[in-house]
Amino acid sequence: MAIKRCCACVGWWQVENFTVSLSDGRALCYLVHHYNSAVLPRHQIRDQTFLSCGVARPSLEDGDSRTWTAADVDELLANEKFNFKLLYDAVSTEYCCSCAGASVN
Repeated sequence: MAIKRCCACVGWWQVENFTVSLSDGRALCYLVHHYNSAVLPRHQIRDQTFLSCGVARPSLEDGDSRTWTAADVDELLANEKFNFKLLYDAVSTEYCCSCAGASVN
């Protein structure tokens, strides 16, 4: 509920299916950004992921209209991993935890 409400507030990002929307890390990053943009600035979130390209997980052999290269696949995977690391780093900081009154340990 909080993610859907948060994403509705930003207006430029749509969450339709939480299983898919959470899969590339962007929804959780946007949630943290929405509530504390000092901890996770918007410009650090990488938007180019498999989900943003409209494909769940392309393989190099897919009959997709776009030709996927190994570099494309590697870049999109790297962006997803980066988003999760960015999220982890943001919620692991002392500043964030002290603001929320919670501990990640």
